[in-house]
Amino acid sequence: MLRQVWSHLSMAVEDLGAAPKLARYQLQACWPELVGPTLAQHCTPQRLQGRTLWVLTRAPIWSQELMLQQQSILEKISHRFPKISLEHLRCKVGTLRSQVQPPPPPPAEDLSAIVLPQSVEYRLNKLADEVHDPQLRQSLLRALRQKEKRDQWLRQQGAIACQNCGALQARRTCTGCRQEQRRQRRQQLFQLLGRQPWITYQEAAEQITPLRQGEFHTTRRQLLSILLLNFYQERALLQTGQELPPGLRHLLLQICMISTSTPWDQLQDKHVRYSLGKTWGQAYLDDKAPPPYITKKPWEKNTKELDPPKIP
Repeated sequence: MLRQVWSHLSMAVEDLGAAPKLARYQLQACWPELVGPTLAQHCTPQRLQGRTLWVLTRAPIWSQELMLQQQSILEKISHRFPKISLEHLRCKVGTLRSQVQPPPPPPAEDLSAIVLPQSVEYRLNKLADEVHDPQLRQSLLRALRQKEKRDQWLRQQGAIACQNCGALQARRTCTGCRQEQRRQRRQQLFQLLGRQPWITYQEAAEQITPLRQGEFHTTRRQLLSILLLNFYQERALLQTGQELPPGLRHLLLQICMISTSTPWDQLQDKHVRYSLGKTWGQAYLDDKAPPPYITKKPWEKNTKELDPPKIP
């Protein structure tokens, strides 16, 4: 004999111990109907603790408003959910995610009602006259008219033309043009730091405008990382006591200048040791390659050869 499944759902939920969590989800689903759409934007049920409902609010003023309507809210909850017995509401201020549904999308634009000026029609016909195939010409003309109508509709909605490429959007410069400008500034900054590694942000901003401070420091760190990587590759080929090659000395000099923002004719020994470390700083000053840096294995750190025990 077939039985309806939902007739046993309440018993199954109670046996699993999920009744409080299910009740909280039910309250969250119906919360705008219980407290009103305005108050529901600034509070949400958080947990059930016995006969007390804890509510998370956005600010203390909404906690006060909720407590003023406590009695009516409890009556609505008991009328809507007879199995939930509540006596108190408690409020807690914290970060709240809005439970309000997003607004419906705006209706699609009606481009058929837009009439193009005679000057635009003349320009589009001139463009379409270059196509000799009649069917292809009509298709091209239809597409051009549709684009012009959409551009006119976007201008009516407040869109403006990009000052570089002319694309209609909400800002004066479109995203593609801003990315291209950042790429060009980064390339100019790389070239400037390559010529003058000691240059500061204020001096670079006078030559590259507009330049943000974050862009300058990011490019500077990237260039320093490239120089250090080249240094690590070249130092592995040196032998102890060997004279440093001119290319390596120039590379170490660039690292010192970009690390300390100091020109080459003002560098001191402390600048060199600060940038290159004690070992390679002294190696640069002595113009001799230091012994290779040998790292011990983790299992070799505390390993020592024990002397044999002395027999008395």
